[in-house]
Order: sequence, then structure tokens, then C-alpha cells
Amino acid sequence: MRHQLGNGETFTLVGELTLHGVTRTVQLVGEFLGVVDDPSGVERTGFSATTKISRAAFGVDIQLGFGAGNVVVADTIEIAIEIEFTSDGSEPR
Repeated sequence: MRHQLGNGETFTLVGELTLHGVTRTVQLVGEFLGVVDDPSGVERTGFSATTKISRAAFGVDIQLGFGAGNVVVADTIEIAIEIEFTSDGSEPR
């Protein structure tokens, strides 16, 4: 059975992310952005997803100093993904 998402509905995606040779489980908060027909009649479905990760957790150490010991690159970074799918008109399997 397939779940039909409503516009603005959120969900959690869990997967493995590998950076700098280190793999960690990450969770992304996803949002269904809706389905529209573009001017040429192609159906487009949109999603977005975000997460925050620690550079140090993946073995990435960026210690750049600026002035009196101030760090110019933060340890926490945000990953944002925008995805759009188009339909080829066939029924799902």
C-alpha cells in the first residue's frame, strides 16, 4: 500500500552519509511540496529535505584562525536538498 502525501506534509528520511571516508547514519527532515503540471503538460512532484551534521563527526578538521583565535569555519553545517521528479505517464509498478 502506498501512502499519499498531502502538500506540506513532513517525513523523516534515514540513510548513510559518507564524507572523508567516514560513514554515519543521518536523518533528514523531508517535506512534500506538491504536484503541478508545467506549461508543457508534464507532471512535476517536488520534495525538500534538510539536516545538520558535524564536520568533526566525519573527521573533517578545519581550524582556520582569524584575528585573536576566532574560528571562521563552523563545525556544524546544514545540508539542504531540493528534488523534483517528472512523470513519464506510465503507471507505477
